[in-house]
Amino acid sequence: MAIGLIFTTFLGVYMAFKFNRSRILVWSLLSAGTAFPAVLIVMTV
Repeated sequence: MAIGLIFTTFLGVYMAFKFNRSRILVWSLLSAGTAFPAVLIVMTV
């Protein structure tokens, strides 16, 4: 199940870059999706 989750995550990122014209938008959303949970984890410690 974990392998399936990882595979579909990478597939979604691939599709975002392949079918979206704005790479800046994709990169910014990926960065926000990584930074926001990290900030929440740091705030709870």
